Amino acid sequence: MVKAVSFAVLVFGIMLYPLLMGEYKTTHTVKASAKLPDVEFNKGKFYIYNGELQKEGSFKKLDMYKKNYIAYDLNVKDLVKLEDYKADKTVFEDDLVTGYNVWYKNKDIELITNLAYYNKITKLLSGGKVKLYSKDFRGYGKSFKMDDKKNLYAKNIIYYLKVEK
Repeated sequence: MVKAVSFAVLVFGIMLYPLLMGEYKTTHTVKASAKLPDVEFNKGKFYIYNGELQKEGSFKKLDMYKKNYIAYDLNVKDLVKLEDYKADKTVFEDDLVTGYNVWYKNKDIELITNLAYYNKITKLLSGGKVKLYSKDFRGYGKSFKMDDKKNLYAKNIIYYLKVEK
């Protein structure tokens, strides 16, 4: 009987020893990464990041299709280039962005047009009837092109220079 009891104590001791004396693996809590998303939508507004906030804006309605998406009443503020864009309707396709009733403003010029095209590959903004405003002049034209260096080319333009009296 003593042999049976000592055998049982030995077996239970061997089974319980790792639980009582062994080192347990501890669980570590993993904190959420502080990495910013590429695009964030929050309460009708959107924020575009590239390591830091680059663009912010809003739109009333966004329709997404397989090959393109359409934003209505789009407002975008580019915080890096210090530019503002507004459009009644904007169609985003693969390499082409088409805007209707567009207002564009940078530090030098304000441009208003009824139709504008932006090619993402060539970085060329072009469009139809245009109104231009600047601190030095204002003008009207039938069509325009603006390259990535903000050089403006217009056809059939009438402009008025501002001069001091």
